[in-house]
Amino acid sequence: MTDKNESTIIEAGVTLTDAQKQSINDGVDWVKNWYQKRHKAGMFLDGADIGADVEEYKTAMENLGNLQIVATKDMYGTLEKMILEEKIHLKDEVIAQFGGDEKQAIAAMLLVNEKKKNDPRYEKAAGLSFSYVKEKVLFLNVPLIDKEAQNVYAPSLSSAVAHEVTHTLGLQINEMMTAQLLENGGLREGVAPHAYLDNPKEVYARIKELCKNFDIDPTKEITLDEVKKIREECEKKRTDYEKNGGNAPKKLDNHLFDRYTDDKIVELINYTALNDAVFFDDYNAFRSAAKADLALSQHKISAAEKAANKGVAKEEKVAQKEKTDDRLMQAMRDDRGLA
Repeated sequence: MTDKNESTIIEAGVTLTDAQKQSINDGVDWVKNWYQKRHKAGMFLDGADIGADVEEYKTAMENLGNLQIVATKDMYGTLEKMILEEKIHLKDEVIAQFGGDEKQAIAAMLLVNEKKKNDPRYEKAAGLSFSYVKEKVLFLNVPLIDKEAQNVYAPSLSSAVAHEVTHTLGLQINEMMTAQLLENGGLREGVAPHAYLDNPKEVYARIKELCKNFDIDPTKEITLDEVKKIREECEKKRTDYEKNGGNAPKKLDNHLFDRYTDDKIVELINYTALNDAVFFDDYNAFRSAAKADLALSQHKISAAEKAANKGVAKEEKVAQKEKTDDRLMQAMRDDRGLA
């Protein structure tokens, strides 16, 4: 029995059909049920299970419960409108970086977004979420997803939702584990590394999409023979697609089989959600180091500001402020990026 979920869906400049709304809910339901079953089977441990101070599963379920999905053709424009109308808000820590001046923080966000909107890849983005927003919000370009659905690589709406929702869960350990697995190789012969397609966060979301498309059992480890059969099915679908003039297949590999060996795909499916104490320890060490780096950075900024207050020339003040603002805006760029 599956746990059904009615997502909070906001229509911003688009009108969704009942079928589209159902597809969105189906995608969210699949993600929730996958992790619930994985956790119940003991294959997705939480921090409390092994005495670590991070709760990936609890955080993921909370994020799913609080998720708002905004259907729109203009994701950045809708984000900006919702913030200016105070329907969603910048995180307190982001505003604090601008001395508590919310208007200045919003102005910086608008400037960063203006640059991103000019990136030609934005036109191909299926969904975006932003780590500097307090609320859990996923912006979905539903018209684009439906338009692209005839492409051999393009997912159905429910699969695209599962992919994008995975990005919002805050599963840093799983993404770290994906990165470690990818560092050990696994690209097929003749395949060159690709900054976007081999990004651990992107690979992790594509693996979850693959699991959905092929009904992979979350309570079991997949075998090499099973992965080989999925590859054969993908290749047949590809051939049928090309022969039939571009009729979209029902199940898609989303570049994974193009890029990775079967052995690597087995690892990515089985072990990116099989958390253990070693990975929790790695994560805790990583987080401690990141906190130390952040504290050092803040100390340097504070020292520079004190020096400026003691009579540094106006030109140097301006230059320092520009450097500081650049650093702060760089921190605000810590959203998931283009999907």
